[in-house]
Amino acid sequence: MAANIPIRRFMALYDIHIGTDKRLVGGRMKSELTHSLPAIKAVMEFAVDFKPDWVILGGDQLNCGPVSHWNKGKPRLMPDLNLKWEMDELDRLILKPFDSIVPARGRKVWKRGNHENWIDQFVNENPGVEGLCEPENYLGLRERGWELAGDEDIVQFGKVNFIHGHEVFKRGTVLAGSGAKKLGNAYRRNIRAGHIHTYEVYTDITPADRSDYHTAIVLPALARANQAYAGGSSSNYQQGFNFGYVMPDGSFTDYVVIINNGRFVWNGRIYGR
Repeated sequence: MAANIPIRRFMALYDIHIGTDKRLVGGRMKSELTHSLPAIKAVMEFAVDFKPDWVILGGDQLNCGPVSHWNKGKPRLMPDLNLKWEMDELDRLILKPFDSIVPARGRKVWKRGNHENWIDQFVNENPGVEGLCEPENYLGLRERGWELAGDEDIVQFGKVNFIHGHEVFKRGTVLAGSGAKKLGNAYRRNIRAGHIHTYEVYTDITPADRSDYHTAIVLPALARANQAYAGGSSSNYQQGFNFGYVMPDGSFTDYVVIINNGRFVWNGRIYGR
């Protein structure tokens, strides 16, 4: 391949869940971050070095606890939750850095997840605040060059496709180890999703064309692994992100990085604390 043919670099970050929640610890309610600052800092250190041409935030960038239907009617869970703070923190930790890193002719994609959809549910119940609390408006995403992708939109970087995941996984219980296969069977394309905060891979091929194989990957999250709603029970949640390269014909190579204790190694360098 000629050296001057452009190869696009991309990053995909899923389930960041900027926010706070509360859990009962020792008989007292304790406030905790729902996102993982160490994991986010490690990823953004990598982004500075990697310099992606394209980036997708794949959904659930915000935790949206203040407008969550799960918190409705539970006033003990609501103190200290603040949607404006969530969006400001996301802007500081993620959006502004990518605004500087991604080139002007690159792509920055904001994909909605089910948590961002809670804001729509809140606005439907309180139409007088329409236009005031949606992150697309508050953060001025369009004006800053971010592409906006909704529930039904499939984002394509070459021949790899991205959804959030709730479009598939909300239709019934997802057993451990079955998410990637369910995702692959639903789309029959190279597909990447998040939503269930773990890492799974499934490969499929059609007998009609043995060169036509595709992979489905459930991507890990940047949220805190032990969320309050899990009640402290063990889970298969993992932290990490996806990155890769797209060639001019759309072919691609991508990687999933697992973050352990706020750090990972790539190309001989330790990222994170």
